[in-house]
Amino acid sequence: MGDQFGHAVSVSGNVAIVGAWGDDCATGGDCGSAFVYRYNGSTWVEEQNLHPPDGSASPRFGWSVSIDSDLAVVGAWKEDTPAEPRSRSAYIFRYNGATWAAEQRLTAADAAVNDGFGSSVSISGDMVVVGAPGDACNADLACGSAYVFRFNGSNWTQEQKLTARYRAYNDQFGSSVSVSGDVAVVGALYDDCAAGPECGSAYIFRYSGTTWMQRQRLTASDATAYAAFGHSVSVSGDVAVVGASQDDCAFGYDCGSAYMYRYNGASWVEEFKVTASDAAESDQFGQSVSVSDEIAVVGAGFDNCAAGPDCGSAYVFTLADCNHNGMPDHCDIGEGTSLDENGNGIPDECDCTLDVYGDMEPPAGNGIIDLDDITCVLDGFADSSDCPGADLHPCGGNGLIDVDDIFAVLDAFADDPACPDSCT
Repeated sequence: MGDQFGHAVSVSGNVAIVGAWGDDCATGGDCGSAFVYRYNGSTWVEEQNLHPPDGSASPRFGWSVSIDSDLAVVGAWKEDTPAEPRSRSAYIFRYNGATWAAEQRLTAADAAVNDGFGSSVSISGDMVVVGAPGDACNADLACGSAYVFRFNGSNWTQEQKLTARYRAYNDQFGSSVSVSGDVAVVGALYDDCAAGPECGSAYIFRYSGTTWMQRQRLTASDATAYAAFGHSVSVSGDVAVVGASQDDCAFGYDCGSAYMYRYNGASWVEEFKVTASDAAESDQFGQSVSVSDEIAVVGAGFDNCAAGPDCGSAYVFTLADCNHNGMPDHCDIGEGTSLDENGNGIPDECDCTLDVYGDMEPPAGNGIIDLDDITCVLDGFADSSDCPGADLHPCGGNGLIDVDDIFAVLDAFADDPACPDSCT
């Protein structure tokens, strides 16, 4: 009872880790633990229960967790250290093929009382980012910071301390962190903005090869006071998601929302905002987020259900926006903005590819609908093996290269809608 199992979760491939910071131990209450599960092909099986290797009492080990392949990091934000009481820490575990062994305990080089180090953690390959949202700046409390650690082949060493370019009292920079390759995102859920206090923000850092540099500060396009934008963050490649758990809606306070960003090669651009389809007051949708490729999961920890209040829920979104209209593809299809005649989840205007010449050599076409494409579809009409990519009509093809396919390419060549009529 009171274990808080599920307070933090992370998954990588067929391995998952679940934090339970309230789990008791022989030395006292709330020592905490983390459970590792592995998928065996049919079900998820508990593999190991991780504990603080030094047996510390009341560290709230498992408050934050992150896993990447055979490496896991677990935050223990209430742990004392001999030098600085209540400075907290994080632990690295490595799977050796048989068991998860504690590898190293991480602490901040400038550890301070109440810095909250370990409140948030993220791991990607040989890099770990640990948030310390209570870290002070000058005389101001809880400006916040985040620490990057890198494995050098034998030890995890602190590489850099990250801070916001303009730090302020109670921004709580580091309240959430996420790292993917050479990009790190750090949330500051109480950062002020032009719209008022505690709008929240998230900061993008990129590793240059020698140092981590702040590249951009993200704020909501419709920012409002007390929205807690940055309560949660997640990044995967060129896609980032930021949760705003206290964003208000037409149904009341703290409904919550989440914002999707994509890197366009120069900057991170907000693509769209998502909310719960059944949004309600105090759901706090956006309390947790995770993204992988084009799939995002958003948690709403206080969503009510038939069994009673605060059951909690999670929502899954696909983020692809193939026609670049600012709406995810599944919304275009669901709202009737786009058709999906072949039912593959891709709007038909994106599914019909008329650049058929070069589907054999080079394999992906030349990016232009030209005379070569017309020649290719005509050759395919005579012998389908000569231009297999020309079976376009209806969307997804009908198994034949026929007159409809010829007209589809001719229409596109004439700059008519680049899709057969049955797809528009």
